[in-house]
Amino acid sequence: KVNNKDFSFFITLEDNNLKDFFPINLPSLEEDNKKYFSSPSKTLEYYYSEKDKSDRLNNKSSSLLKLVNNNLERCHKKMELLKDNLEKCKKAYKYRIYGELLTANIYNIKQGDESIDVVNYYSEDSEIINIKLDPTKTPSANIQNYFKRYSKLKKSKEYSLEQIKITEDEILYLNSVLTNIKNTEDYASIEEIKKELMDAHYLKFKKNVRKKETKSKPMHFISSEGIHIYVGKNNIENDYLTLKFADKRDLWFHTKDIPGSHVILKTLGDFTEKTLNEAANLAAYYSKGRDSSKVPVDYTEVKNVHKPNGAKPGMVIYEKNKTIFITPEKPSLEKLS
Repeated sequence: KVNNKDFSFFITLEDNNLKDFFPINLPSLEEDNKKYFSSPSKTLEYYYSEKDKSDRLNNKSSSLLKLVNNNLERCHKKMELLKDNLEKCKKAYKYRIYGELLTANIYNIKQGDESIDVVNYYSEDSEIINIKLDPTKTPSANIQNYFKRYSKLKKSKEYSLEQIKITEDEILYLNSVLTNIKNTEDYASIEEIKKELMDAHYLKFKKNVRKKETKSKPMHFISSEGIHIYVGKNNIENDYLTLKFADKRDLWFHTKDIPGSHVILKTLGDFTEKTLNEAANLAAYYSKGRDSSKVPVDYTEVKNVHKPNGAKPGMVIYEKNKTIFITPEKPSLEKLS
């Protein structure tokens, strides 16, 4: 491969992916999307080897994408059921009021009554309401029946709210994994995501299979002002960067309410707003918002980022942040790894 544009053999790129190859120069195509070669054989050799590598990478990731999407579908169905249950639980307050009104009027109820009209003293208008009764039960049993229904719905509401929070966190996590899979560029990253899903019990560990693990490393960039910036390629790397690697005075970047990579800007050395924007662009580019405009990116010192007890990999909370709005661009920074 050479960079001399006098050669006419080149490959075109689209979103950093191989698109096509040409034996003649086409000035109409943007130079930034061309990769030049010195001969037809080198052009074809590179094109098909990289294409094969890309296809194999896609095959490796396709099963993981299917797994994550299936679990997301399960979570969304669960969320619908939980919200439907919450709607039913709105009757809980009414059943408690009925129980208390019946208690206040217990001496006016006779076994065999199918209903009773009472004054609703919980209402501002104190209107008369009709409460249904089970004629086979005693007045006391009818009262207990309403309080039991209230108690059951109250517990059901508490359970639903708890499960909704758990399910929301799971959806957030799975979306982050989905983004990491789509943005991955090498086999080691796919294998680490696979291991992450095993650790999270979405995949079963294979017995009697001992492979030498190739551990991937976070991406390492140098800003235009010479400052080191690190980007996690999966949630395991995100946790490592934020919780172990970074100094508490380093700056942490992440897209606001959008799944994406953790980005660490090392604060040793002087830098300006230009480097801040470059770090924010990396956070936006390696996120679900890559193809969007004006993506909000939050940043704060690492000491303000915390991981809740029991939180899944890559999931953190933070405070005292500022926000930069970025329209993501393909990084042009020097990349060391």
